[in-house]
Amino acid sequence: MKKHKIQRNRQFKNQYPFTLHLFYHFHQNVNPIKTFQQVYEPLLKEYCKATADNETANHCASVFLPHTMAGYGKEVGKPKIFYFGRDTNGWQPNNFLQTCFHENRLVDYHNKSAEWINKYEFLGYNKNNSSGFWTLAMCLHLKLKGIKDTVAIDETVPKKYYELLSDFGYGNTNAIEVKKSLENQGVWNEIDHAEYYNLKDHSLIFDKLKHTVEVYEPSLVFIFNWPCDETIFLEGLRYSIKDVHLIKNKFNDIHLSDYNTWIIWTVHPRAGLFDGYTSENIAFEIFSYLSMNSELK
Repeated sequence: MKKHKIQRNRQFKNQYPFTLHLFYHFHQNVNPIKTFQQVYEPLLKEYCKATADNETANHCASVFLPHTMAGYGKEVGKPKIFYFGRDTNGWQPNNFLQTCFHENRLVDYHNKSAEWINKYEFLGYNKNNSSGFWTLAMCLHLKLKGIKDTVAIDETVPKKYYELLSDFGYGNTNAIEVKKSLENQGVWNEIDHAEYYNLKDHSLIFDKLKHTVEVYEPSLVFIFNWPCDETIFLEGLRYSIKDVHLIKNKFNDIHLSDYNTWIIWTVHPRAGLFDGYTSENIAFEIFSYLSMNSELK
């Protein structure tokens, strides 16, 4: 990551605790919003054509695209928040993607994939993992909504919080699983590595934040994958980046020049464990930083 030093500003713009109202000054992005069909369908078609004969594609998960909960962007004036992890641990099968492509219904592929988060299945999947992506993302999301209670991110989440967790977006910096994930699943030694890397190369067209920004216009983006190269993931976007001395200097504050989007980029909670940080620790550090620096945006 580029390293630009910044001192933490401990002066509040006002004396009130940080709440989401501090984001309400975000205006309409200067670039008109695009549709899923305009941005992602051409990419999916290109990918499907290029990988149609790749046998390895049928042995690992297919393309993951960013999704949103049903309440995302529904309240005018409220910030639209996106969380990005590294990759998925299993997703839709490749043959389903290819079927949707040949039957000219790629939007069905996207909609089917979105069912998972909108049914809150991430709660059961997460099991309140202390180093889980969902523990970090949802603890932070509840803090941004003003919830001070400690909430276990699993199927025991009180129903009163479900509405608060119904308005975020979710994406990954890698559209298909990385080698490490396939190793963890016991798949890596069963696939053709040359075909996998060919598949991975063709999937790189999806690994750009620009697509998410154009379709979903997020106000605030959290990226939990420190090793990811920002020059690749932010390709096509103009931005300023500052290095912040938090979480062992693995924390960047980024602002897009042509969109009203604020990005906080730091470690994935699994990596954070090696530096002594749990998901809740990271959520606290991010929340504290936003509290002290929201007036800068």
